[in-house]
Amino acid sequence: MAIGGKVKFMSSVKYKWGINMKVGDLVLFANDPTIGVIVEMRSNGDCCVLFDGQIYLCAPSGLEVINESR
Repeated sequence: MAIGGKVKFMSSVKYKWGINMKVGDLVLFANDPTIGVIVEMRSNGDCCVLFDGQIYLCAPSGLEVINESR
């Protein structure tokens, strides 16, 4: 994220609009209007997301952050 002309990185995982994904963020699955919560970030960049009581492994490119937890 650009803040005051400087680039600030909170993690190495970003979704397509430049916001860093973290555990607790509300996300929208790209191909389905399903809202979920990130429950784990894997070291390879994949996210474990809780959708409707079940945990799914998702690539960050298929998710959109709709509300950050911080």
